[in-house]
Amino acid sequence: MAWGPKGGRGVDDLIDKLIRNDPSLTSLHIFSSRKFGREEVQQICAALKSNIVLKELYASGHSLTSETAGLLGAMLASNTSLVSLCVGNDALGDAVSLCGIGDML
Repeated sequence: MAWGPKGGRGVDDLIDKLIRNDPSLTSLHIFSSRKFGREEVQQICAALKSNIVLKELYASGHSLTSETAGLLGAMLASNTSLVSLCVGNDALGDAVSLCGIGDML
């Protein structure tokens, strides 16, 4: 499922599917044209902590702060289903290991 163009499905629908472990949601692409800031990352991570269905999360092209990277890292500590994670942009660089994500890989 793609979370992309403005006017399309919003975060609430996706969060609901993640919380319900909807078997149709095994791959999620959040296009760079869509807002994916602290609030959205926090909501996705909270839902993914107990999700056992999603296998792939793609959110490349979005800036991450140390806080949002830390949220992702904390989520990875408890999520057992993700096998592919693609986040951040070229500004992230090697800082990922300082933010908690690198420790979970």
